[in-house]
Amino acid sequence: MTVCDSNIFVEYFRKNNFIRLELEKIGYDNIVISEVVQAELFFGARDKTDLQNIAKCLDIFPVLAIRPEISKMAVNFVKQYCLSQKLKISGCSYCSNVNIPRHRTFHAQFKRF
Repeated sequence: MTVCDSNIFVEYFRKNNFIRLELEKIGYDNIVISEVVQAELFFGARDKTDLQNIAKCLDIFPVLAIRPEISKMAVNFVKQYCLSQKLKISGCSYCSNVNIPRHRTFHAQFKRF
């Protein structure tokens, strides 16, 4: 499974051909999102119609729930990297979600692994 960050979906919604091709290569059945990503995309909606379109698009992807161990890991990432890497809280939440065995990541700032 590959966990995609919100910036990937923003580019997808902007019809970025490179991102579309990469997602097709991964396979839509192999993509998951986190609750944080889901919330960020909903927050970025311009209006009700946009929100409905985003929700409809995201409905096909399984959502990783935020669990206590993920929250603790996110806090540790903030503590460890906020000064040296200028990693933002959303990035730390994302990193903690993808630090799950058997999952790869697709994010503009991180390489897939």
